[in-house]
Amino acid sequence: RGVKWRGEVYEGETLDLSNPLLPVQGRLLRELNADPRGLIGLCARAGGTAARPVAVGMDPDGLDIRAEVVGVVRVEFPEPAPNEAEAEARVRALRTGAGGSAA
Repeated sequence: RGVKWRGEVYEGETLDLSNPLLPVQGRLLRELNADPRGLIGLCARAGGTAARPVAVGMDPDGLDIRAEVVGVVRVEFPEPAPNEAEAEARVRALRTGAGGSAA
């Protein structure tokens, strides 16, 4: 078994598909979703326009926002967030930089 990603094929034994942010993902997504204008700003910075955006997923490299019109917008973190503290810092920075509240 393997996976094809970005034009390359990777064998299953070499892949680590675990998400270390899974324990805090729900809370961080709720915080993001509490600020729809901030999500619209994040989508705009990622190159898309969005109506009714909803943050739906997060991993160490970024987050996924589902929005009407464009589908899923991927917002990459400037640097990977391998743990809860780093993820919180990345989300806080994204929210502040997108014009959202920093609560």
